[in-house]
Amino acid sequence: MSTYMFSFRYNRGNIGGSGGVNYKLMAANESLKLISGLTHFFREDTEGKINNKGIQHKLMFLRKFGSIDIVLKKYLLNKAIKWMENLDANNCFEPEDVYIFHDIEGAYAFFRVHPDYKKVMLVYHQQGSLYDEWSASFNVHSRCYKNYLNKLLLDIFSKCYAIGFPSKGARDVLIEHNKYVKELLDKKKSFVLYNGVDIPEILPMVKSEKVKEAINRIKNVEEPIFISVSNLNYAKGVDQIPKYLMHMRKKHQKFFWVIVGDGVMSESLCNEIAANKIEENVIWLKSKIPNTDILNLFKYGDYYIMLHRWSIFDLATLEAMGLGCIPILSNTGGNPEVIIENNGFLVDSEDYKSVAESVDNTLDLIPSLSLLNKKIQCDNFSVLSMLKRYKEMIESLDDLTI
Repeated sequence: MSTYMFSFRYNRGNIGGSGGVNYKLMAANESLKLISGLTHFFREDTEGKINNKGIQHKLMFLRKFGSIDIVLKKYLLNKAIKWMENLDANNCFEPEDVYIFHDIEGAYAFFRVHPDYKKVMLVYHQQGSLYDEWSASFNVHSRCYKNYLNKLLLDIFSKCYAIGFPSKGARDVLIEHNKYVKELLDKKKSFVLYNGVDIPEILPMVKSEKVKEAINRIKNVEEPIFISVSNLNYAKGVDQIPKYLMHMRKKHQKFFWVIVGDGVMSESLCNEIAANKIEENVIWLKSKIPNTDILNLFKYGDYYIMLHRWSIFDLATLEAMGLGCIPILSNTGGNPEVIIENNGFLVDSEDYKSVAESVDNTLDLIPSLSLLNKKIQCDNFSVLSMLKRYKEMIESLDDLTI
């Protein structure tokens, strides 16, 4: 029996998202040989990409109706089918094999090629429903596209034998944002497959000049250092953080907040920073920087703060913890599942003063809490622990009668 793992994303190495998870598992298993007969597939680079950069202003208008995105999604699904047909021709997929998909497009394509295969599982990495992740990313709404994506999601879920999630909270968030999936999920076998990261013992030298400048500004200060890393969209909720940090100015005038990211909510974030009068406390790195540079920033941080409106289980949180940052997170989705031994804080909506009070109560505990977070990340959320969870899931699928 063979096990195949798919991501209809380009293999860009050790990053986030479904492609990044597939890569982490592949690299770990090649080294550890924990799962035998496991083969990984990514989207082929020779296919060509949909480049929307030159027509973004036109797309934003059309997205209000959703029609353009339905066309783009159908185009992508057709590309996925051709991709799957080529993989099937080269690998001769058999019914007794196990098939694990990290995205909807790959699973959709597989069922178009092999509608009767049973040992099929989807690991659902999206933030909430497909529609809500799309809507948060572009800050637009479309009832037409919502109906289309909800039907697509239900169709794929109904065909899969099992559904995996990166946290318990990720399942809850999906049900909250798409009530129609609850009854279906209750009938399915499901797995919690916490993502994992490995922190290098020695970090590479910083490449970005902007990151070097940021580190020089924060590395010797005595006041608290907060770091946020995110695509700045509605779901991530970074625009909510200034209201919380404003209370820090009353006691810690020299605190720094380092923001890494850009996106559709950048203007809102900029307005909130100004309204709460914390401009002098902010270091904002909008350009893309290497992941290893972000890790170097975490090394100088005290707190990692992310106030998601909804969340599943962010890899950046694990990276920050692995480098000793104390997590301050909104009480939603998978966030509570990393707060294990009072190693961080969960913030409820509108409780603006709680961050300042929590920081005040832990300033003397930063060294011990830093060590605790490193231990929790290493013990519970390493790539090895993630690979072991996938192994257990695959072994359970072996017993399925085809």
